[in-house]
Amino acid sequence: MQLILHDWNDEDSIKILKQCRKSIPKDGGKVIIVDVALDEDSDHELSSTRLILDIDMLVNTGGKERTKEDWEKLVKCAGFSGCKIRHIAAIQSVIEVFP
Repeated sequence: MQLILHDWNDEDSIKILKQCRKSIPKDGGKVIIVDVALDEDSDHELSSTRLILDIDMLVNTGGKERTKEDWEKLVKCAGFSGCKIRHIAAIQSVIEVFP
């Protein structure tokens, strides 16, 4: 999923992820999310842009950008075991979510 979950609040994002969880195999499957992962302490050149997007999402969609801790909580509430976040040379990060 690319740039979907940041449009939604936590409750709706968990519903979406629960449906994804039902669709993947328990062994070897995963969900790939391409979305913003905030890191306020990062020196990454796009960190300030990510924070500005968080304000934009709150105001315009009711959604939000999430920190690593937010993503971990979200995926666990949806029934996944955890996630791995890889920052890339873009505003978004790659978030691998495991059953």
